[in-house]
Amino acid sequence: MDHHVIVVTEMRDLEPEDGWARSEKTGRACVVCPCGLDTGFISLAEASTLGQAHVHDGPFPRPVTFTLQLEGADRALAETIKQALRKE
Repeated sequence: MDHHVIVVTEMRDLEPEDGWARSEKTGRACVVCPCGLDTGFISLAEASTLGQAHVHDGPFPRPVTFTLQLEGADRALAETIKQALRKE
């Protein structure tokens, strides 16, 4: 089984200010891997710990990708990422 750990940090949209779009981190992240790992959105500290453990579980470190996720689309994004990685 191929592994490629992806850590998705969640972002929340804020009210625009002076015509500028604004957003902020929610303090949560999701860790997914094509092997089936999918933590759902959990605290950043938990995601970091679980992601690092999964990356280093074996004879050599696995590749990791970090990305951002807008609030509310966690399941759809995780499934899309896993499907895309299976095709690589």
